[in-house]
Amino acid sequence: MSAQSTQATQAKARGKCPGCQLVHRMKGDSWWQTCWVFDAYMGRDTSPSWFISRDDRIECVRERLTANPKEEKQAIAWDSRR
Repeated sequence: MSAQSTQATQAKARGKCPGCQLVHRMKGDSWWQTCWVFDAYMGRDTSPSWFISRDDRIECVRERLTANPKEEKQAIAWDSRR
């Protein structure tokens, strides 16, 4: 498998999000880039109308970021560039 196809596979990987604890597509370790609950935590409404960001899921994202300051810094930096 080439490096390019490996990157494409990682970009499309589905798994349990370490932030919201739901299963969705993630870009490698940067789970916040595709997490609607992270977006809700940051005050953005990017989810489709059928998806409800529950408070307990938002709290999971907050706890994950608080417990992982490096991830939090990367996620906030990424969010500020959008």
